[in-house]
Amino acid sequence: MVEVLESIVELARKAGFETELRAAAMLSKAGWRPSQNVYYFDKDENKGRELDICAYKLISHSHDAPHVMIMITLCIEVKRTVEPFVFYSNSTSDHDFGSGYGLLMWHHNIDSNVLSFRDIEKNRPNSKPGRICRSYASLKDGKTQHIQGGILSALKGAVQYRDRCNERFDDTSRDACFFAPIVVVDGPLYECYIDENTMQLTAVEADCLVYMQHYESEKYGQMSHRVDIVTMSAFENYIDKHSSWLENLLKSATINRNKLKKNAPKPIKSKSST
Repeated sequence: MVEVLESIVELARKAGFETELRAAAMLSKAGWRPSQNVYYFDKDENKGRELDICAYKLISHSHDAPHVMIMITLCIEVKRTVEPFVFYSNSTSDHDFGSGYGLLMWHHNIDSNVLSFRDIEKNRPNSKPGRICRSYASLKDGKTQHIQGGILSALKGAVQYRDRCNERFDDTSRDACFFAPIVVVDGPLYECYIDENTMQLTAVEADCLVYMQHYESEKYGQMSHRVDIVTMSAFENYIDKHSSWLENLLKSATINRNKLKKNAPKPIKSKSST
């Protein structure tokens, strides 16, 4: 019996299931609601594809109307590797997309008066990376496709969840939902870039990177979105930072809602005819 149990555990490790189970357990422990092996519809391939994990966390302020509700959904692909994944980066520029209302976002009765660009970016994990990754490679042939598949799957899954979202509290509520594509790497992750001080090509080990995915197809049109690449060892801290961001978003939206209510013109009472 002991040998059978040990064989089952070893099988799970070799197949990569341990990594997915561990990531889902971290999310659940942190108060998120993970679902594993969910499906989304890939419009390019015209078929359903599997997404390793989809996890969401929702909080609301419903004491005073209009209610405020904020949700973050993490669309996660998990990749286990022995060979290092290498991402090539350079400095961020004003032309890089993926911040504020340019994130994968759905909103209802929310505009910049309720949730401004600054409110969204304040406390957002990886909101201002010094460098953004532009391409990638693996030290082993064939693994590059492994990376590309994970990035596109996480992105397409996030796009579908965004497009199908309708998480309104009620008709008058102020609701915002954010969808983040993520690749969790169980293995070595490296960044390679030109050090602008020395102008030397430099490689460093990394635990969290931001990759800019540009993509265009007939079915999806033209897309440019950021995808976070995070190691399993840094994933727990990454989750905590998103929980803090969620709380910050709700706090900002609630404060701004109260200001709007306070400054709203009071209705004029009609005089009764005599």
